Amino acid sequence: MTLDHPPSAAATGTEAVSSGSPFDGLTTEQLRAAGSPTRGVYIEAAPGSGKTTVSAHRFGTLRFSPSTPPLNTGRAVVATSFTRAATTELRQRVARLWGPEALSWPHRVVTIDTIIADLLTHLLIEGVVTWPGGHTRLNVLDTWKVVTPCRHTTAQPHLAIDGANRIYTTQTITRRSLCPGQQAYAHHIGRGACTHDDVRQAMNLLLQQNAVQEAVSDRLERTIRALIVDEVFDANELDLAIVRAAARADVDITLVGDPWQAIYEFRGARSALIEPFVQELRLKTYPLTESFRWESTEQQALADTLRAGRPVLLTPLPDTIEEPADVILGARWDTLWTLGDHVLPLAFLSSTTTPEEAAVTLLLNRMTRRAFTRQATFVGDALVTLATADTFRVEDLDDPLAQILEQLASATDTQTTESVWPALTEIVAAVSHRRPRVENLSCVRYLRLLHDRLGKPSSALIPALTVHQAKGGEWPVVAVHLAVTERRQLAAGLSVNTADDRLIYVACTRARRRTYQA
Repeated sequence: MTLDHPPSAAATGTEAVSSGSPFDGLTTEQLRAAGSPTRGVYIEAAPGSGKTTVSAHRFGTLRFSPSTPPLNTGRAVVATSFTRAATTELRQRVARLWGPEALSWPHRVVTIDTIIADLLTHLLIEGVVTWPGGHTRLNVLDTWKVVTPCRHTTAQPHLAIDGANRIYTTQTITRRSLCPGQQAYAHHIGRGACTHDDVRQAMNLLLQQNAVQEAVSDRLERTIRALIVDEVFDANELDLAIVRAAARADVDITLVGDPWQAIYEFRGARSALIEPFVQELRLKTYPLTESFRWESTEQQALADTLRAGRPVLLTPLPDTIEEPADVILGARWDTLWTLGDHVLPLAFLSSTTTPEEAAVTLLLNRMTRRAFTRQATFVGDALVTLATADTFRVEDLDDPLAQILEQLASATDTQTTESVWPALTEIVAAVSHRRPRVENLSCVRYLRLLHDRLGKPSSALIPALTVHQAKGGEWPVVAVHLAVTERRQLAAGLSVNTADDRLIYVACTRARRRTYQA
């Protein structure tokens, strides 16, 4: 495939380029951002403004530009984001718009964690740093639960680096968290295994040294020509340090994001860093202000009012309504479960850390697939916790879990404890290396929550999600559950500089037609 650099919107003077181009249908704003010949771009994208589409078009623009070096130089156009879901969506959009050749090696769309792990591997191969056991190729895991039991403890095993840049394991007493024991941790590290958190920890320590910074910049200069960072407001200081190193290596940088949708500060993201970072890199800003999400003037007005920081009072969700809510959003899973037995949240907790929690998550998944044809949020995490075989499919348990749901529907509280819960643990134990404990009845309360909803027809159930899980999604009608303090914040007008306000903003901009107060 050979494509000329797209004409700039200023040159065409039209709302969209001519038919037959990959840029067909783009607005002037989108076209200017995607096709900008400027080296160093920041695209500030409002909800529903086609951010992913523009990012994919930007990728193709840079990939097929006549200024792109030949493939044998090894310098790639790389796009990155912060979750697998986001990178998968962007990768699919690139392939759909530009064809599979757009992603021929070395050009790629990967998570930022993949880029950081690749850089650490390069440092190990070059001898800049030494891993325990002399490993230069690492087996990077999503979680330690894949290979060893974890427990909540204040004794946190972690990596450290000595004066000769040799990595070693140590332990620190810190806040209570879920982690493997020190002996198991050291054993697996010594065999070349680690998690993405360990990789990040090592790179954070290494990048404090000028020599390592130079080695990283040199690697980026030789391998990447252009870097697109999607959802940049999800970036933490290490992520920005990598982008900064790329900019120093004369890599063409494109950042894409929206300050109003920065809601992942609990993961270490620092939204306040992005504006000065854009200025530091001297990026040219291209705003995307026109949203294609809104299907009613009412929702358009709500979005504009929220962004302007003006007061908003949402209409309560009526008991009887011609157009019922497609989803209910809230800040916490436990609060969503209190909204009534017509509401079926897609998770019990923000993760599954024990075999018992994994077991009830599999049962919830059977129920959400039956009611909404969609999986429970953390079913993948549940399978990791249970250490199921690679060939295992969650659908393999459809029939036995359906029988458990039938048993649960007619069970009393006593029967739930004495028969339903043990039966569920037996089913899960048959496919798991980590048997749920029958004597641990803390998860029985989750079965009772499901019991209350099994009396409802599937058509009467409404799915519920946390706002963090709903980011990036959209539905025709959304109900938002706000606490009293959150309703007061909304009534006073939201501020982009306040994390809680941004969470409310994201919740209130998921609907295409109407947003209610749940």
